[in-house]
Amino acid sequence: MLVTLNLRYFVLNPDEGVFIRFKELKDYPLKPLEIISLKHVKSVMMASKSLLTRQGYFYFELMHSQRMLLACKHEHVAQ
Repeated sequence: MLVTLNLRYFVLNPDEGVFIRFKELKDYPLKPLEIISLKHVKSVMMASKSLLTRQGYFYFELMHSQRMLLACKHEHVAQ
């Protein structure tokens, strides 16, 4: 599982069928950190709180070729 507590930015683009992560906001839209095809995503689900989680964030797991734990400040985005 990939775990990072660094701030990242992401875009879900259903028109192009991709989930795109960016290291910094200034990197959007020309310098993506990672592009994941939605057809390679096996599952997305809310994650339970653990020792690695921070107060005020909502976590979700994205499973594709690896497991990623991502966080956001708004619960409706994580759902």
